[in-house]
Amino acid sequence: MARWAEAACFGLLRLRGPEHALGVGDAEWVSARRLIQAMRDIPQLTALPSPFVSPIEGSGLQIEWDLHGRHLEIEFLDARHLGVLWAEGEEIRTAEFLVTHVERVVGLLKWLLRGEADANRVE
Repeated sequence: MARWAEAACFGLLRLRGPEHALGVGDAEWVSARRLIQAMRDIPQLTALPSPFVSPIEGSGLQIEWDLHGRHLEIEFLDARHLGVLWAEGEEIRTAEFLVTHVERVVGLLKWLLRGEADANRVE
Protein backbone atom coordinates (compact mmCIF):
# COMPACT_ATOMS: atom_id res chain seq x y z
CA MET A 1 0.00 0.00 0.00
CA ALA A 2 1.27 3.49 -0.85
CA ARG A 3 2.50 5.55 2.09
CA TRP A 4 -0.10 8.31 1.49
CA ALA A 5 -2.92 5.72 1.58
CA GLU A 6 -1.62 4.27 4.85
CA ALA A 7 -1.52 7.75 6.35
CA ALA A 8 -5.04 8.51 5.10
CA CYS A 9 -6.41 5.25 6.54
CA PHE A 10 -4.68 5.97 9.85
CA GLY A 11 -6.22 9.44 9.84
CA LEU A 12 -9.64 7.91 9.25
CA LEU A 13 -9.17 5.46 12.12
CA ARG A 14 -8.42 8.36 14.47
CA LEU A 15 -11.76 9.92 13.55
CA ARG A 16 -13.75 6.80 14.26
CA GLY A 17 -14.72 6.79 17.90
CA PRO A 18 -17.31 4.92 19.95
CA GLU A 19 -19.92 7.60 19.32
CA HIS A 20 -18.13 9.55 16.59
CA ALA A 21 -17.21 12.23 19.08
CA LEU A 22 -15.71 14.31 16.26
CA GLY A 23 -18.87 14.13 14.19
CA VAL A 24 -17.93 11.63 11.47
CA GLY A 25 -20.83 9.38 10.49
CA ASP A 26 -20.46 5.69 9.64
CA ALA A 27 -21.55 6.11 6.02
CA GLU A 28 -19.02 8.83 5.25
CA TRP A 29 -16.24 6.97 7.06
CA VAL A 30 -16.90 3.75 5.13
CA SER A 31 -17.10 5.61 1.81
CA ALA A 32 -13.78 7.37 2.45
CA ARG A 33 -12.06 4.12 3.41
CA ARG A 34 -13.37 2.34 0.31
CA LEU A 35 -12.23 5.15 -1.97
CA ILE A 36 -8.73 5.17 -0.50
CA GLN A 37 -8.50 1.40 -0.76
CA ALA A 38 -9.57 1.56 -4.41
CA MET A 39 -6.67 3.93 -5.14
CA ARG A 40 -3.98 2.61 -2.81
CA ASP A 41 -2.07 0.56 -5.38
CA ILE A 42 -2.30 2.86 -8.42
CA PRO A 43 1.36 3.28 -9.44
CA GLN A 44 0.94 6.87 -10.70
CA LEU A 45 -0.18 7.98 -7.22
CA THR A 46 2.65 6.57 -5.10
CA ALA A 47 4.43 9.95 -4.95
CA LEU A 48 1.51 11.68 -3.22
CA PRO A 49 2.27 13.20 0.18
CA SER A 50 0.24 12.20 3.22
CA PRO A 51 -3.11 14.00 3.23
CA PHE A 52 -4.72 15.95 6.04
CA VAL A 53 -7.89 14.16 7.20
CA SER A 54 -10.47 16.03 9.27
CA PRO A 55 -14.13 15.98 10.28
CA ILE A 56 -16.44 18.61 8.84
CA GLU A 57 -19.65 20.08 10.11
CA GLY A 58 -22.69 17.88 9.60
CA SER A 59 -21.04 14.49 10.31
CA GLY A 60 -18.92 14.36 7.17
CA LEU A 61 -15.20 14.29 6.59
CA GLN A 62 -12.63 15.81 4.31
CA ILE A 63 -9.28 14.72 2.91
CA GLU A 64 -6.98 17.41 1.56
CA TRP A 65 -3.54 17.93 0.03
CA ASP A 66 -1.30 20.89 -0.75
CA LEU A 67 1.50 20.28 -3.23
CA HIS A 68 3.54 22.48 -5.60
CA GLY A 69 1.20 25.46 -5.13
CA ARG A 70 -1.89 23.36 -5.82
CA HIS A 71 -4.65 22.47 -3.33
CA LEU A 72 -7.16 19.61 -3.48
CA GLU A 73 -10.02 18.90 -1.09
CA ILE A 74 -12.25 15.83 -1.25
CA GLU A 75 -15.33 16.17 0.92
CA PHE A 76 -17.59 13.20 1.63
CA LEU A 77 -21.02 14.84 1.49
CA ASP A 78 -22.82 11.61 2.33
CA ALA A 79 -22.36 7.89 1.68
CA ARG A 80 -22.71 8.31 -2.11
CA HIS A 81 -21.55 11.80 -3.06
CA LEU A 82 -18.26 13.67 -3.12
CA GLY A 83 -17.66 17.36 -3.29
CA VAL A 84 -14.24 18.36 -4.59
CA LEU A 85 -12.40 21.65 -4.69
CA TRP A 86 -9.12 22.13 -6.52
CA ALA A 87 -7.15 25.33 -6.76
CA GLU A 88 -3.98 26.70 -8.23
CA GLY A 89 -3.14 30.35 -7.69
CA GLU A 90 -6.31 32.41 -8.03
CA GLU A 91 -8.16 29.73 -10.02
CA ILE A 92 -10.58 27.65 -7.94
CA ARG A 93 -12.86 24.94 -9.30
CA THR A 94 -15.46 22.75 -7.67
CA ALA A 95 -17.48 19.71 -8.68
CA GLU A 96 -19.72 17.04 -7.19
CA PHE A 97 -19.97 13.43 -8.29
CA LEU A 98 -20.62 9.90 -7.05
CA VAL A 99 -18.07 8.32 -4.73
CA THR A 100 -17.92 5.36 -7.13
CA HIS A 101 -16.32 7.54 -9.82
CA VAL A 102 -12.81 6.64 -8.69
CA GLU A 103 -11.35 7.62 -12.08
CA ARG A 104 -12.37 11.25 -11.48
CA VAL A 105 -10.60 11.32 -8.13
CA VAL A 106 -7.55 9.68 -9.71
CA GLY A 107 -7.56 12.42 -12.38
CA LEU A 108 -7.55 15.09 -9.69
CA LEU A 109 -4.74 13.41 -7.79
CA LYS A 110 -2.67 13.16 -10.97
CA TRP A 111 -3.32 16.88 -11.53
CA LEU A 112 -2.10 17.54 -7.99
CA LEU A 113 1.13 15.73 -8.83
CA ARG A 114 1.67 17.01 -12.39
CA GLY A 115 -0.55 19.94 -13.30
CA GLU A 116 -3.50 21.11 -15.35
CA ALA A 117 -3.79 18.38 -18.01
CA ASP A 118 -5.42 15.80 -15.76
CA ALA A 119 -7.74 18.20 -13.90
CA ASN A 120 -9.64 18.96 -17.13
CA ARG A 121 -10.82 15.35 -17.28
CA VAL A 122 -12.98 15.60 -14.14
CA GLU A 123 -15.49 18.11 -15.53
